[in-house]
Amino acid sequence: MAYMFFLSQASEINLNDVNTSNVLDMNRMFSGTKATKINLNNIDTSKVTDMSAMFSSSKATTLDLSNFDTLNVIYISDMFENCSSLIKLKIAFVCLRLPDFTKLYS
Repeated sequence: MAYMFFLSQASEINLNDVNTSNVLDMNRMFSGTKATKINLNNIDTSKVTDMSAMFSSSKATTLDLSNFDTLNVIYISDMFENCSSLIKLKIAFVCLRLPDFTKLYS
């Protein structure tokens, strides 16, 4: 699913009915998107290893990632880079591996 919504012009993205149970790579998935609302409430991230730059330069104003399973994530750098519109971020990352937190948010 890497780059799936990269530079998307949609104003809202909803992944409630998308099966992501076998996804490994979410690199730049929402990078540069114009969507101010991204609904990720039911997304399965249990097998994802790469979330680097996932929301980089997106226009999302609120992100609730508290349900993200990050136990297998290795790459997470630049995840929120240049997210100047982001007002509220809810996360609860749990990591067994030591991911690269380089520039997680800038």
